[in-house]
Amino acid sequence: NFCRGLCGCTPWWSEEAFMDKTKAAIAQEVGDGKAVCIMSGGLSSGVNALLAHRVLGERLQCLFVDTGLLRAHETERFVAYYRERMGLNLQVIHAQSQFLEALAGLEKPEDKQAAIMRTLQDMFQQAMEAQDYDVLILPGNASQLMEGPETVMPIPVIRQHKPVMRPFEELFKEEIRFVGEELGMPQELTHMQPFPWTGLALRVIGECTAEKLNMLRQADAMFAEEI
Repeated sequence: NFCRGLCGCTPWWSEEAFMDKTKAAIAQEVGDGKAVCIMSGGLSSGVNALLAHRVLGERLQCLFVDTGLLRAHETERFVAYYRERMGLNLQVIHAQSQFLEALAGLEKPEDKQAAIMRTLQDMFQQAMEAQDYDVLILPGNASQLMEGPETVMPIPVIRQHKPVMRPFEELFKEEIRFVGEELGMPQELTHMQPFPWTGLALRVIGECTAEKLNMLRQADAMFAEEI
């Protein structure tokens, strides 16, 4: 009543209206150029990339870093859906050895998080410097931006002066899930369990080694299957 009756606001928002508005914003920002979209493997970045792909097609280059810290078969499922099924121009950067090297000898969660952040930034920066693009499209949602930087996937320091877009920064996770459903994404993706960008690393007690990661990965897969 306050919004509509007293203030005279007009109800306009819906998932379809948001998609139309966001597609128009992406098209206007990129124009006839190209864009790079960073993907984290989570729902928000997936919906973000898929919506941008609907606008830009092959002019969108998606980047995903396989840190070796993800859950069992997560990278394979990610690539199978976004590249093979949906046709995204997706580059996977395999960097398991670099992350294990960065984590060697570290035991405190905050030290491991900082090491992962630096390595992610370096990997993305190297990949971006090899790209010809005009706009950088980043993941991120309202929940993460309110909770603090530790919940937002690290991004490279942008040395080139390129425009940056965060199409979903005003939406909460649940709203992004609805947009994903409108885009036709399967339920196993729209209802996937949220997972931190640090992966399994902070769930390993003490130093993060390949052996400990494999053990935790197996235990996590068994637990998820039972549920």
